[in-house]
Amino acid sequence: MGMDGVYVHMVEQYYMSGKAFWTDEEQVQKMEERAMALTPTLIGRQAPNFKGQDVQEQFIALHDINTKYTVLYFWDYDCGHCKKVTPQLMELYANKLDKEKVTLFSVSINGSIDIWKEKLEEYKVVGIATQDHYRRSGFDQMYDIRSTQRIFLLDEEKNIVAKQISVEQLEELLIKLEEEKVEEVSSGR
Repeated sequence: MGMDGVYVHMVEQYYMSGKAFWTDEEQVQKMEERAMALTPTLIGRQAPNFKGQDVQEQFIALHDINTKYTVLYFWDYDCGHCKKVTPQLMELYANKLDKEKVTLFSVSINGSIDIWKEKLEEYKVVGIATQDHYRRSGFDQMYDIRSTQRIFLLDEEKNIVAKQISVEQLEELLIKLEEEKVEEVSSGR
């Protein structure tokens, strides 16, 4: 996690600046395009804002969520990997996470709205469930979503704390972050 920041730095510092004399212009252009796609979601950057549509057809903006942490989950109900991960994430959120500190904002990225609504029940999707099957918000470009499933952890300012993590890593990370906060408070930092 976070190695994309190293890639972006190297492309900007060496390839885009012309210092990489050993490569051709076409390769530099491809690298520049990839680096630019990764840049908006580098660790520490504020997550791009967008709106998803919920089951009542209301639009909800990511940045309107007001909790200490936001779990941003991009998924596709037809994705084989998502069929395994989605129930795990829903169980973690429903049974182990403090809803006053953590909000789950899921975004279904493909398919039929009717089938999506059925899958919400089947997978027991909790939290804020949205869809943007026609990708009108541009989330796929903003977040470089090339495949699913994708989990991002955002802090209360919507800065990216972690991305492309597993459900197990998410749980561990939230525990560690809370332990660090307790240590900061008890040490007076």
